[in-house]
Amino acid sequence: MTELEQLQLVFTQHLRDPSVNVAPADIEARRMKIYSELIFNNIAGFISNGFPVLKQIYSESDWHRLIRQFIKTHHSHSPYFVDICAEFLEYLNGEHQFTQADPIFLCELAHYEWIELELSLRQSSKKYDWHLTSELPEQVCLSELCEVVAYPFEVHKISPDFVPTKPDEMTFLLVYRDPQFEIKFSQLNGLTAHMLTIIRDKDIINTRDLIERLTKQFPQISAEQMSLGCKDVLLTFLEQRVLAAGYQSIKSNS
Repeated sequence: MTELEQLQLVFTQHLRDPSVNVAPADIEARRMKIYSELIFNNIAGFISNGFPVLKQIYSESDWHRLIRQFIKTHHSHSPYFVDICAEFLEYLNGEHQFTQADPIFLCELAHYEWIELELSLRQSSKKYDWHLTSELPEQVCLSELCEVVAYPFEVHKISPDFVPTKPDEMTFLLVYRDPQFEIKFSQLNGLTAHMLTIIRDKDIINTRDLIERLTKQFPQISAEQMSLGCKDVLLTFLEQRVLAAGYQSIKSNS
């Protein structure tokens, strides 16, 4: 290891955990402290803005301790600030050692909040055929600007006043970005979540085939009820631009 590499190692180790690792000897302590606080506050700011509800569940000291542990132990794959929240989520899911200060729903709530953030930044690679009539199109596809998620907690209701202490029945949610770039969500029943998952996995699916498939999978529901119910739900999702009647791929300029 060269002298420069050794200096860089000491420097970055101190930034990760200044309470344990000494600062480089030839850098003024005052300046090093300012830089260390700047790094922590920048990262903490991105994480706090990306996970506002999660932050509210913690005391200030426990929240700072969680972020410090992330900075101390996680080796990020991306150098960009915009990816800090994704790196934090990866840390929570794979590296974090849970403590009594952590809520039981830590990873689920973090994922839900990250989905909201990620959708606000997501770029679509497709030009959609938005179908805005009262009749179902021949085929449907799921917009890239939405996600169907499921959690054993009602993550969309969690707040300092509602803190679940144990898992419950699965909660299915549709999270999507509307034409005004607002992030919205809808709670789904299991059948509707299953329907959207089928559409997503098929990329584009014939509407009649979709309804027939669901009718076979849910024989307790009559064919007439299934057809009418699916039509209403599909038309609603088409109106919300969660679904489209087709798409064309947008060519990359690169």
